Amino acid sequence: MINYAVINVDPDAAAGIGGAEFFGGGQEKDVFYDPVAEREAGNDIEVKATSYNRFLDAAVFDTIEVASLAGSLQRQINQVLYSDDKKLKWVVQKNEIDDTTQSLLDVTFGDSFNWKTPITLSKPSTDNNSKMSPMDELKIAKNFYEQIDLAIVSGKKISDDVFELSWELSLIWPTFWAPRVFLVGTSTCTLADSSALRSAIEEGTTTSKAVSVIKQVDSVFGIDTGNSLSFVSMLGSQIVPRFWDWYHIGMTPTAELLPRHTLAKKGGISVYQIPPRMVTAPTIIETGTRENRHAEMIPNHAFTCVIKTMGPNKKSYVPTTPVEVQIGRKNDAEDDRLLIKWAIPLATQFQALNDNLPLPGDNSEDDEESFPTCDYEWQSLRQVATIKYGGYAQDPEISDIRKRLYEQVLKDGWKPKLDQNGKPQFFFWQNNVKACYIDDGFGMSVYDWRPKFAKSNEVGIELVADT
Repeated sequence: MINYAVINVDPDAAAGIGGAEFFGGGQEKDVFYDPVAEREAGNDIEVKATSYNRFLDAAVFDTIEVASLAGSLQRQINQVLYSDDKKLKWVVQKNEIDDTTQSLLDVTFGDSFNWKTPITLSKPSTDNNSKMSPMDELKIAKNFYEQIDLAIVSGKKISDDVFELSWELSLIWPTFWAPRVFLVGTSTCTLADSSALRSAIEEGTTTSKAVSVIKQVDSVFGIDTGNSLSFVSMLGSQIVPRFWDWYHIGMTPTAELLPRHTLAKKGGISVYQIPPRMVTAPTIIETGTRENRHAEMIPNHAFTCVIKTMGPNKKSYVPTTPVEVQIGRKNDAEDDRLLIKWAIPLATQFQALNDNLPLPGDNSEDDEESFPTCDYEWQSLRQVATIKYGGYAQDPEISDIRKRLYEQVLKDGWKPKLDQNGKPQFFFWQNNVKACYIDDGFGMSVYDWRPKFAKSNEVGIELVADT
């Protein structure tokens, strides 16, 4: 006869963090180190032979000219930021060798270069009458910040000589708790003459041709133009210690937080604008029930590598958060099963280092009946409303929370965005989940414990964006 002990578990009581012993905060992590497991980690992860070239996606860079200008600038940025880092320098050089399809440009900033930016400019040296260029600023910034990454993530052509490039800037502030500052914005660049850009593309030459930028106007998402206090406030809000980073201190580095521009807050509902971004977008067909909780864990077929946090091959990585989950019906009249879709934001460094992003391959642990897929997806500017919630994406009470959110949105005069079937589009933000990236891609997800009463997660609804 076997005796069973019944233990009453308080869901709001502090819980042990699964896997925390393997991170920086685990004092006994060396006890768990297995050199064989460490060596074999990731052997079951496959990537496809083909990859996704982010500069060749017309939905992201709308013309070949924009893609060529953006790609050339990205390479020059990488030379400035990573030339002193042996590992990252090797990654940059390898990617340049692998990608020979893009015309090379030498982008210069002449003496007449005019630059308007809300980001503080350094004063030029008294020995040099030329104005500071963005590349000069990056060189100076390297000496101040613990880490700096800059990725050009999209672009569009405004006119013959004017191009708008969107970017993400990730900084680790030089203080002992190493906060990460994450900014997104645009740079409108005016070229002296874009004919060299066009001729380089038409000729398909690998010989570098010079293109001169004579004017650049920067804007930072969420910052009012000309309001320096607004910019300082945004920096300050990201530099101060984050509570959950302190609570789980040493578990992971601080994450790149999704930028949000607050439009309204009323009755527990917050309305935000979310900037455009690239995400990893795995999907599965729900083969179980709510009790299986499939939506709460990122599926295995989303990963392109493994991140080793211990041993001689320990890797530095960059976390991003939150992870977004959508649960809805398939847009198929003959198939009404639920489709679960994740949106996992990419790290800035991963995008900066790679023109070609690796695509996950098949995973032996996936259920074939769930028809798993994974791709990269560009999300345009969004307007959303959210309500805080302490539970998870497939809790029974989610339906009531969605109803309350929908009714409050209508009451406040906002217009929900409808899908192809005329239904509102809901989503769930997992703020307690961090997606971790290295140069090889998405390699680890970290779930930290948070009590239900803290209401750390959010239920959201898509809104029609204000024009």
